[in-house]
Amino acid sequence: MSEVLSWLVDVFGIVNVTMWAISVFSTILERVLLFFLCSIALGASFFFARFLRSSMLQFLLPVLTSFALFFGLYVAFPFHPFPIDGYLFLGNHPVAVALSLTLVVAIDGSRLWLRGDHGEARERGRRINAWLPSVIVAPALAVLLLNGWSLRGLARWLHADQAVQQFATGDFNGLELDAEQGLLFASGHGTNYLLAYNVEALAQPPRKSQMEVGWAQGFYLNSMHRELYVFNERSRTLLVLDTKTLALKKSVPRLDVAPGDSWIVWDGYTDSIIIVSENGVEDGSPFVVVNRATGELLYTLRRCGGRVCDPGNILLHPSKPLLYLSFWEKLLAYDIKLRKIVASIEVDRLWADRMDLTPDQRELLVADPVNSAISRFDSETLQLKGSIGTVFGVRTLAVDPVRNLLLAGSLVSNMLDVIDLETRARVAKYYVGPWLRTIALDSAAGVAYVSSIEGLFRVNYATRITN
Repeated sequence: MSEVLSWLVDVFGIVNVTMWAISVFSTILERVLLFFLCSIALGASFFFARFLRSSMLQFLLPVLTSFALFFGLYVAFPFHPFPIDGYLFLGNHPVAVALSLTLVVAIDGSRLWLRGDHGEARERGRRINAWLPSVIVAPALAVLLLNGWSLRGLARWLHADQAVQQFATGDFNGLELDAEQGLLFASGHGTNYLLAYNVEALAQPPRKSQMEVGWAQGFYLNSMHRELYVFNERSRTLLVLDTKTLALKKSVPRLDVAPGDSWIVWDGYTDSIIIVSENGVEDGSPFVVVNRATGELLYTLRRCGGRVCDPGNILLHPSKPLLYLSFWEKLLAYDIKLRKIVASIEVDRLWADRMDLTPDQRELLVADPVNSAISRFDSETLQLKGSIGTVFGVRTLAVDPVRNLLLAGSLVSNMLDVIDLETRARVAKYYVGPWLRTIALDSAAGVAYVSSIEGLFRVNYATRITN
C-alpha cells in the first residue's frame, strides 16, 4: 500500500492524490447507494422495453432512459469547485459524461439487435443477458466519476447523528479550548482572523481578533500567561493576542520563517516561542525560536536530524523541554534547552502525521494514515513498541486522560474513532465529515471539538461509552 501511494504521489502530486482519495473514500456508501438506484432504474427500462412491439422502441427506451438518468445524476450532484485538477473528475462535465455512458449502453445493446434474431433471443433470455453488463458497468462508471464534494449533502443526511453537531461552516484547522473562559479558539485558511466561540452558545457568531492573522493554519494557547500566539505568514509577523479580548499585546515583525503553513508552540522551560514551517525548500528558516518576553530572535535551524527541518507536525512534551517532530519517514525528539536532537528513529512504510502522548506520558502516539494504524513509540528513546488499529486515513489524535481514551480522526473516511487505551479496542465511532484536522477535548464533559475542511463540529463522544 505504501509503495503504491508513493508512486501515485510521485506521478500526480501529493495534493491531487490527497484530494482524490478524500473524494472517493469519504463517499463510498453514498456511491454504492446511487449505484443500486441507477442500476434498478436502468434495469426497469430494459424490463419494460420487452413489452413494446417495435424493435426500435425496444432498443431506444433503455438508451434514452440511460441518458436522462445519468444527466439527471450529474445535475443533482453538480461539480463543487475545490482545488484539484479536472482530469480526476470527468463528472465535472455532465453532458459529455452522460452521452459517453449512454453510448456504452447503446453499443452493448446493439450487438444483439444487429443480429436480427429478436424472437429467439426473447425466448432464451439472451436479450436480458445482452443488457446485463450495461446495468452494472454504466452505473458503476457514473457514480465513480462523480465529484465527491457534491455528495456531502447526501452524506450528512445518511449519517445524521444526534451526538454530532456542526456549528460553523468554513475551512478550519487550528483549535484550542480555554475551559476556564468557556471559549473555543479557531483558525484556518477559511478565515483571516482568529475566532473565539462561546461553547455555551455555539450558535452565536464568534468574536474576531482585532488583527488579521494572514489566514494562518494554526496558533498556540498559553493558558499561564493568557496569550495566544499566531504567525502571520503574509506579513512575516509573530502576533501575541490577549485571550480575553483578542486584542494585540505585542508583535515581532520581519521574522525570516520559510513561507508556507507553520506550527507554533511555547516552551515554558526556556520561555521561548517556536515557529516551525512545513516548507523547508524555499528561502527562509523552517525552524525559528523567539524569546516570549522580549521578542528577541534567539536562533534558527535549517537542518535537524540530517535533513531539512520541515516536519509535517510538532508536539511539545507537557512536562519536559522536549519537542517531537514527525516527518513522513522518521521521528525526532529535540531538546529545547540543549538545542540538539536527543532521539530519532526511521521507520519503513511509516507515513507519520499528527501526534499525542498517553496520559502517563510514556508513549508517543503517531497517526499512520496509510496503514490505518496509530504507531506507539517510547517517549524517551522513540523505539517502536507496537501499533493500534483504527480507521483508514487516520490523521489527527487527542487523548482523554479522564477516561483513558484515544480519539482518532480520519483524513479520508469522515470518521472519529474512540479507542480504549487499556484494551486498545474501539469503544465508539462517529461520522463527522471529510478531512478532519484538529481535535480539542473537553474531557470533563466528554465533548470533542473537531475542525475540518468544511467546518467545525461538536461531538458528544462519551454518549455511547459505558463505564
